[in-house]
Amino acid sequence: MKGTLWILLRDKTNSILRKNFYFAWIGSLTFLAGAINICALVLFGISITHYTGNISHAAVALGSGQLFILGKLLAYIILFFLGSVIARFLFHRNESDLCKNHGLMPILFGISLLVIYKGFNSKAATLSVLALGMGIQNGTCIRINSVLVRTTHMTGYITDAAYSLVAIIKGDWEQLWKLRFYGISIFLYFIGGIISFIAIHKIGNLTLVVLAILYIIHGIIIGIGCAIKVKKKHREGAENG
Repeated sequence: MKGTLWILLRDKTNSILRKNFYFAWIGSLTFLAGAINICALVLFGISITHYTGNISHAAVALGSGQLFILGKLLAYIILFFLGSVIARFLFHRNESDLCKNHGLMPILFGISLLVIYKGFNSKAATLSVLALGMGIQNGTCIRINSVLVRTTHMTGYITDAAYSLVAIIKGDWEQLWKLRFYGISIFLYFIGGIISFIAIHKIGNLTLVVLAILYIIHGIIIGIGCAIKVKKKHREGAENG
């Protein structure tokens, strides 16, 4: 009896820790994406985490004959798309669980951003890395209780939050956690943008260096967490076996 209670308590504790770890992972990526987008907007005059506006700007550029601007916008759109393709190859079997690649990709993105910033100091090269990196991040999807998580833009979350609110009003209280999740995500994206804006006015382009380092730290923490999870799973398997 005592052994059964211990197993139930252990499983419940592991479930809570796992859920909190996932939400911390999602929240930190959402915060960082908000900060990255403000960097791109303030420093380079272009949004880089989502592309509804950029597609519209590309249409305007084509209509007005601004072919150079059109080419740049199309390049960033294609890089974002390629990032999503890469993410799909890496994570198509991991939509319900974290794996080592979830830690590796932010580390590589942070290192690439540092190398481009220090080695090239080029606006086009920096934006290209940001576009590809944000494409990978947005394509690194994971499902939590049937919710498909995205971290680089909030348009869909605003619509989903409205849907959840209406469902709650109609008496479906199971939608409450979704509304809370969407609200917190939007808030974190917003806060990331505010802090990034303040940092830009304090340290300028070095804000990108800080964000690159934060991505590397984020990846290391996720990698350690995944390693602990795998080790714990093996240990529990051995005990149950």
